Amino acid sequence: MIQQRPLSTYSPCRSVMANCRYLLYVLQTLLLTYLAAAYIALSDQSLRALPGPGNDFDIKSGKLLSPILRPRVPGTSGSIAVQNHFIDFFKTTLPKWNVDLQNSTSRTPVTGDKEIPFVNLIVTRDPPWATPGFSSRLTLVAHYDSKLTPAGFIGATDSAAPCAMIMHAARSIDAALTEKWEEMQADGLDLEFEDQQGVQILFLDGEEAFKVWTAQDSLYGAKSLAAEMEATAHAAQSTFHNALSSISLFILLDLLGAQTPTVPSYFKTTHWAYMKMAKLENRLRSLSLFESSSKGASKRADRPFLTDLNKQDDRWIGGAIEDDHLPFMDRGVDVLHLIPSPFPRVWHTREDNGDHLHMATVADWSKLVTAFAAEWMELEGYLNIDHAAFNHEKDVRSAENRKVHRKSELLSRILIRTYAMAPNQTIPPLNDKSLFRQGCYVNGEWVKAKSGKTFEVKDPGTGKLIGTCPECSKEDADEAVKVAAAAFPSFRKTTGRERARMLRKWYQLMMDNAEDIAKLITWENGKPFNDAKGEANYAASFFEWFSEEAPRTDGSTIPATVPGNRIFTVKEPVGVCGLITPWNFPAAMITRKMGPALAAGCTVVAKSPGETPFTSLALAELAHRAGIPKGVVNFITALENTAEVGSALTSNPTVRKVSFTGSTGVGKLLMKQSADTLKKLSFELGGNAPFIVFDDADLDVAVNGAIACKFRSSGQTCVCANRIYIQKGIYDKFATAFAEKVKGFKVGGGYDEGVTHGPLIHDRAINKVDAHVRDAEKKGGKVVVGGQKMPDLGSNFFQPTVITGMTMDMRLASEETFGPVAGLFPFETEAEVVEMANKAEVGLAGYFYSKDLQRAYRVAEAMEVGMVGINTGLVSDPAAPFGGVKYSGFGREGSQDGISEYQITKMITMGGMGEPLQGS
Repeated sequence: MIQQRPLSTYSPCRSVMANCRYLLYVLQTLLLTYLAAAYIALSDQSLRALPGPGNDFDIKSGKLLSPILRPRVPGTSGSIAVQNHFIDFFKTTLPKWNVDLQNSTSRTPVTGDKEIPFVNLIVTRDPPWATPGFSSRLTLVAHYDSKLTPAGFIGATDSAAPCAMIMHAARSIDAALTEKWEEMQADGLDLEFEDQQGVQILFLDGEEAFKVWTAQDSLYGAKSLAAEMEATAHAAQSTFHNALSSISLFILLDLLGAQTPTVPSYFKTTHWAYMKMAKLENRLRSLSLFESSSKGASKRADRPFLTDLNKQDDRWIGGAIEDDHLPFMDRGVDVLHLIPSPFPRVWHTREDNGDHLHMATVADWSKLVTAFAAEWMELEGYLNIDHAAFNHEKDVRSAENRKVHRKSELLSRILIRTYAMAPNQTIPPLNDKSLFRQGCYVNGEWVKAKSGKTFEVKDPGTGKLIGTCPECSKEDADEAVKVAAAAFPSFRKTTGRERARMLRKWYQLMMDNAEDIAKLITWENGKPFNDAKGEANYAASFFEWFSEEAPRTDGSTIPATVPGNRIFTVKEPVGVCGLITPWNFPAAMITRKMGPALAAGCTVVAKSPGETPFTSLALAELAHRAGIPKGVVNFITALENTAEVGSALTSNPTVRKVSFTGSTGVGKLLMKQSADTLKKLSFELGGNAPFIVFDDADLDVAVNGAIACKFRSSGQTCVCANRIYIQKGIYDKFATAFAEKVKGFKVGGGYDEGVTHGPLIHDRAINKVDAHVRDAEKKGGKVVVGGQKMPDLGSNFFQPTVITGMTMDMRLASEETFGPVAGLFPFETEAEVVEMANKAEVGLAGYFYSKDLQRAYRVAEAMEVGMVGINTGLVSDPAAPFGGVKYSGFGREGSQDGISEYQITKMITMGGMGEPLQGS
């Protein structure tokens, strides 16, 4: 391991809704309170009954510890001897536990071409009725290998003592597990209803570096095992998709055994488990069950090991110690890392041997880990205690009451672990948990920011923590560009057909995982699930389209004006591309840029949006599975450092093309930054789309089109109608029908049944929408539907709003709202409305409805926009060139034009070609 890196207006309807929500909240609170009472913690008597290790931890003759206190470099006799010690222990002492070996080999910096074997031990015990794929597992982990240098290094605290602690914990709960599970079977309980919670132990090989701890020279066994567990799929109907997703909590014991350790809480996502263990430690100390804090010990020795029980939110530094957990955590596993900070004085020295273990501390850690495992497995009443001493146990364990208790206990575990224990995190119901990634994807590997910093991503609907992502900087962006540049020479030489197959496979993986992609979109963006499913399919379609374009990047043959010359052109990839995408379509904006880039033969560095990074990281995971070569696609994330990363991509001379979707202001800045290196650019910038309804339009069709165009994704799209112009002859009829449609909307959380509109992305969006509504009201507009924030749902919710009587002096007439507000402007003549429509500085999309064919041509040709929708409110299609004019940017995405944005046209002239045939 290496050192730690720096881590509304009142209405009766709304009142009833609010009261209902309050009632549901009260009922939920009461239910959780009841179920919490059903969840049985270990009693004082059970804690006193926990066995200590006794002489088994003696460093000379102890049955558990002493055989491990020897050099254990992978591939050596010492390593093999310790493996056999583990196997013999479980086979003879704990025969009900299943022991498996996972083998891999690798070359190391000091062994050259010689392959070194790495052997991981996987030890499991599940309920006897459990079937593969249906049992979750508390997982206790330690590595058992030792460093190559210094010669004779043992690593007693580093790994030997943690391994012995886990062996002791398994032995201590084994009989209780047997009794509990046999009793449950004897009671005739519905075992399909019962929780199928087991225990898993991982003894990992190859954590230590052979030369220098790097991403390549370390974690040999952990990386191999995590990848294999991820790839080992369970049956389709299983609860857990693979062996990795069945890990309910991954507890890594590391560097434990020195006196008076201070072990922080490293991860917010498992702080609830840390607090649970810390409370158990406090109870053990209060019962005088800790040897290191026995009578006469120093005040320092009596200080808790786990010191962050009351850690405040502002104390999380965002970082971690690099260790065996990384390959698992990067794949979405919840990790509790028990490692002291600072490290013990003897760390990675020859002094880290048995003589320097503080045996009272070793025994205390063993007891604490055992207590945590026993409480997690709910073994109260099954440990080796006198049941007669507990009258309440007679009730709990009576034949009928026990069945009721077991079912309430199970419901308690499900609800309390999901809600009460982790109040700051929501959990996505993904079919494939490994699609949830919290790292950057660079050179085919999942990496963290070089600074170790991270940023939080929160659900816009609930404000709850989703997870964290690396806060990348210029240094990270430069590294990704370097990797992409190294991959470009070989990737550009692949044939169009080869690239087509890669994109097609990526497309198919997106379709196979479309539901999970949609769930991620809803989770981090907030849009309703049905909308998110539409985006997932739409996003995948760009890979399908450009897989078909890749083999057809034709050049041309040009008749020359000079006799004897022959002119032709070829299309070549422009080079390394920087892609910067927004949050409103977290999947589609990535694929619309990356599809043509790869089809052309370019390599890319994509900067994921800080508000919605997890969707793009899931796409990165699917790219990995699709076999996209290393370095071809690279994903980096940033929030606070977004401007820094953007500047790095635009100013780096290696980047030959930048594609950006976002605001006009940011686009201007990126264009200035790109000037010094004369990059090829394509920018899709702000919109302020006019939507025109003429008197001769089909009213019902126009109303439905306006609804779809204005309120898609709660108005948070660059092509949604922002200014709705209605000819005076039908203004009132249109306004009435339009308002009635809007009244039927249902606002709520994106996963909720029947919800049509979700939250806005953040408070800045809410404030802008509210400001536009208040401005319109102040200047004479009439709010006929909505117009208010919805704090009863959450801070980011706003009512879908319709305002009549709009005038050109209102902010909504000239500013893009990017929210669920429809302002209806009256007009009289064709010329008048076109003038109003063209008054905006931007020109992305425009729409109008009319049955007059000649008008359709006149108005379409007169509108100063890049895209026109006639009698439709939706213009997006992978086959159509998407882009704007004026301040809405330049360049096109999608269609056969889209791939040209990532190509250069090379002209080749051949002279002396006009000679007559030889021999003539």
